[in-house]
Amino acid sequence: MMTEERREPSRSAPDAAKAYVGRTILLTGGRGYLGAALAEQLAAVDCELVLCDRSNQDAWQPKHLCGALRHVRGDVSDRATWSEALCGVDVVFHLAACEHTHGSNHAAEQDLAVNAGAVLHCIEACRAAGRSPRIVHASSANLYGCASELPVREDAPDRPLTLFAVHKAAAETYLRLFAPLVGYSAVTLRLANVYGPTPRIEKTEQVVLNKIITRALAGGPLKLYDNRECIRDYVFIDDVVEAFLLAGSRDAAGQQTYVIGSGEGHTIAEAVQLVASRAERVTGRSIAIETDATVEIGLAEQRNFVADTGRFEQDTGWSARTRLAEGVDKTIEVLACRS
Repeated sequence: MMTEERREPSRSAPDAAKAYVGRTILLTGGRGYLGAALAEQLAAVDCELVLCDRSNQDAWQPKHLCGALRHVRGDVSDRATWSEALCGVDVVFHLAACEHTHGSNHAAEQDLAVNAGAVLHCIEACRAAGRSPRIVHASSANLYGCASELPVREDAPDRPLTLFAVHKAAAETYLRLFAPLVGYSAVTLRLANVYGPTPRIEKTEQVVLNKIITRALAGGPLKLYDNRECIRDYVFIDDVVEAFLLAGSRDAAGQQTYVIGSGEGHTIAEAVQLVASRAERVTGRSIAIETDATVEIGLAEQRNFVADTGRFEQDTGWSARTRLAEGVDKTIEVLACRS
């Protein structure tokens, strides 16, 4: 485990959300895992929040609405959806994505349409309407693949190992290429392993560490595989939401890319052992950890990653404030109440 140094606290997500008062915000994927958490923060300020997804209008919505809420039902891979959704919008948070189980390369055309084509449609709709919003694009640290050096900075070479990562890289290239031509500004956040509870609780298990926590609360056993000594950067969802809010409120030209993580590395084995010990305190049951060497681990799952967030910290004042043990405890508290 990497050495943990005490950090100065950054602003909270509610503080960062105040920058959106009086603005119109488009959020794609706003009913998903990360999107629901971001939607809750934006709904708490006096702005117009536009939720764009394939759900019915009466599907999940933020609980505490201070401003206006508009719903656009559509598919982000459809150009017409963007033409409707972008009406009057000042800031776009594009979180809608499609990632297949374990980073598989199946359904390649769907992956391309959602992860890359949607961004191109957004750009084209902006151009056709003569609009220049601020675009904040959710991407992935998986674009770095098997990084040769840790921690990883923005200038590290891309080595994508899955179609998801390839298409996310294409989307970032579209944003960079067309920014000076169309006139929008864009920020891409390449996210490490996000975890933690989200307001739409049924979406919580979409991420790996949350699944492990849920299994631990159910009594286990927890599984470790041949990549158990690989290092991961686990970043708490509240810190990620704050990063998005700060990225969307900055006034900068062109397209910028930032790496977002906790800045701390833990082996997968360490993370699983931490979850087991914290869950045991709550459940009072011993939780077994088993090693299974029969499962084939792909190259994408053998990578090591720790984020160097120095550039984003310098530009925004942000820092990840939630350490892994605290974040696991917060997640256990929410999920234990549900079970």
